[in-house]
Amino acid sequence: MCGISGLVGKRVGCKSFDRDRAFKILEASTEAIAHRGEDGTGFYIDDQARFMMSHRRLSIVDLSAAGIQPMHTPEKKHVLSFNGEIYNYRELAKELRELGIEFHSKTDTEVLMYGLARWGIDFILRLKGMFAFAFWDEAAGTMYIVRDSLGIKPVYWTEVMVGDVESVLFSSEMKGILGSEIVPRKADLEAIQFYLRYNAIHPPHTAIEGVNALMPGHYLEISRDGIKEIEYWNVANAKTNPEQPSYEEVAKQTRIELGAAVDRHLCADTEVGAFLSGGIDSGVLVALMRERRDDVIHTFNVGFDAEGEYLDETSSAENVAKRFNASHETFKVDGITVRSCFDDFIHAIDQPSGDGLNSYLASRVTCSKVKVAFSGLGGDELFLGYRYAREVEKMQSWNRVPVLRLAIPIAKLFYDRLKIARKAAFRMAWGFLQHWPNQSSALYHAYKAIRTDASASAISPLLMRGSEAPYTMDRVGELFESEKDLLNAFSKSDLAWYDAGTLLRDSDVVSMANGLELRVPFLDHDLVDYMLTLPSSYKRHKGRHKSLLIDACADILPREVSEAPKRGFEMPVGFWLVKNFTPELRALPGTPWLSTQAVRDLVEKLYRKPREYREVWSLIVLKAWAEQFKIELPEI
Repeated sequence: MCGISGLVGKRVGCKSFDRDRAFKILEASTEAIAHRGEDGTGFYIDDQARFMMSHRRLSIVDLSAAGIQPMHTPEKKHVLSFNGEIYNYRELAKELRELGIEFHSKTDTEVLMYGLARWGIDFILRLKGMFAFAFWDEAAGTMYIVRDSLGIKPVYWTEVMVGDVESVLFSSEMKGILGSEIVPRKADLEAIQFYLRYNAIHPPHTAIEGVNALMPGHYLEISRDGIKEIEYWNVANAKTNPEQPSYEEVAKQTRIELGAAVDRHLCADTEVGAFLSGGIDSGVLVALMRERRDDVIHTFNVGFDAEGEYLDETSSAENVAKRFNASHETFKVDGITVRSCFDDFIHAIDQPSGDGLNSYLASRVTCSKVKVAFSGLGGDELFLGYRYAREVEKMQSWNRVPVLRLAIPIAKLFYDRLKIARKAAFRMAWGFLQHWPNQSSALYHAYKAIRTDASASAISPLLMRGSEAPYTMDRVGELFESEKDLLNAFSKSDLAWYDAGTLLRDSDVVSMANGLELRVPFLDHDLVDYMLTLPSSYKRHKGRHKSLLIDACADILPREVSEAPKRGFEMPVGFWLVKNFTPELRALPGTPWLSTQAVRDLVEKLYRKPREYREVWSLIVLKAWAEQFKIELPEI
């Protein structure tokens, strides 16, 4: 796991860089992402000064000097700077050896380079892993910048002028773009609008005007003809197949696919640990790891005092670790801990996000013992583990019965007006009433939003001027149009939209800020492809929570985990804010680009109801990010 940066002419070869000027830009960009690779720095400058690349190395596969990047073929006709892991590289290497390729390292990097050199850019369709890389093909006179299909590894790019050369600057993080010091630090107001609604900023937009996040399953092709962005994979193309064998047979196949995914993700020349929450997803991963290894497995858990009746899974995680004879560490945090590392957290997240704090805290303790750790991210998306799954099932059942369908508007009135009705609806999985009459993709976005357009406009009328950013709305809308299984449409949207824009993006930057490679076996390409064919009725067999995952691993998953009621993990952030962030809360209403009274009302509400913290937290994060990175925002 590493970091990449680079500069390439927008029309490659039409003009050459001033070497010294371009290298200073690249050097500054590379230094800004130094935390992504403590094991070395490398640069490659094209002889004709058409492009240059850099690399920060965190050694995971082949720890020797043979793995130094950027890597090039002996005749320098192909050059590669690669961030990620290719889990099937050994099988691909065998094919290439049979074609006469001689390898000089044991790295997946060299296999990727020669595979691209031999078979061209379509070789990416054969890769199983997570990756973002830049590849120069001399014969085609083309630079390719590629992101993996699900967006596990990020890459950002922007058009800049280097002297009189129109150029593309790219990097693994926004810090690499801003660190170049040639990109104006001006906020993209359309993206900030989106953040105020959804607590994150999703590809292809970023928080900085003119900077793009390459979309998952896309690559840039930069040549004499200019820049083309090309899609090579889209989750919408995977179709639910209602013709399946029995549920028992599907469960057996799911177990096979899960085991193969863990096998692939265990590929490393260093120890692999795991985040262990005590829930089903991480429990399955640790159980499958133990099936395949008899050495020490390091597991890690973040816990906290149970303030405000919040769930602390420390004891459950410890029981699971003991069951599988893992070397387990629990890291207890409180508001003092969070406040002391808050500035570092803001620097790590790269651009504003309301998520990522838990992964950041877990990465801080995990990185002291291992370089690689498994995360259960993706389990809820694949196996329909989010609360919305049960609620959407209820909504569908109401819609199928004419009397109940007619009763929904009346139930909605009670929900809106009576607190006791809202509590009852939550207990009985009628939470869809809060979003009624939204249906389909509109219901999905309502579930994901932390504010309505009206409340966002009240907080900052200037930032919210104009229409809401439509870019990801279109993408999710297409998924719902192409997928007739409503719950599977939710699942696909989570994979394509929520994961890529929030969970995966945040997990990458906060783990790499701590020199940790985070792996996500549930997002293994083969496993995802298989799961996307299954109807949602298999994943929630007879309405049971995560039934398919539980039944597939029934022989290895502890009963206290598989039979535990579903309770979403949430830290007591609101209580920490009230107790430990007093200066920030006092200063927030005076922020020049926020509405004083609207923000003051939110802060007062937080003191009364600390559990309802997300709106205030999102503003605290946005303000701290803008100040730390010196981002220009308009004043009201």
